[in-house]
Amino acid sequence: MPGTLDNLRIIIPFCILSFISCKCSRPVVDTPPPTLNTNLNHLKFSVEEAPGWSNLFLRKSGWIGADGIFAIPFNGVDTSGAGRRQETLLLFSDTILGEIVKDSIRPGFKMVHNSVAVIKGNEPLEENIQFHHHTKPDGSPESMFIPATPNSKPGDYYWLGDGFVNPSKAGATYIFGYRVRDTSAASFGFAEVGTRLSKYPKEASRPLPTRNKWTHHFF
Repeated sequence: MPGTLDNLRIIIPFCILSFISCKCSRPVVDTPPPTLNTNLNHLKFSVEEAPGWSNLFLRKSGWIGADGIFAIPFNGVDTSGAGRRQETLLLFSDTILGEIVKDSIRPGFKMVHNSVAVIKGNEPLEENIQFHHHTKPDGSPESMFIPATPNSKPGDYYWLGDGFVNPSKAGATYIFGYRVRDTSAASFGFAEVGTRLSKYPKEASRPLPTRNKWTHHFF
């Protein structure tokens, strides 16, 4: 019996080591990633309204509607959920300013060619958003961005494109502006006559830029 026990003490550890060695030497087979459906004719998805966000822009006085909307986070972080702890600049093009009573816009409304809003966080709360446009000396509303480039002519205006914050350029904000001019065409009486990328240093764009700081940093 003592001899048998001694043999077991030698054989059992050897078997364990052999088993481990066999386990470790097995080839690893990579599981291929699932095939994604990239056929645009057969995509399956669903869309539903986010009432909170819809209601945030359902306004009865002042800024009451605009076309074109782009969002630029002031800190340059544009990943999902990042807006929770930052402020975001919203860009609008043609903007209606006025009053709505019983779902009808009142006479005397004005249109400017662009405006902005600043929203804090990523929740659709009324107290977290502010809309802005410039005002002429006589008190009438005016666009936030006005062409001031060498080829601009009086009456030209900007429709706004997208933009971004460049952390490698000291947090400067860059915004594309499509310079538009009215024409005498019977339909679509306007034409794009130029495109500019404007640069606004960080100190010029916060908390809200003054007119000259927004319109004279073109290159």
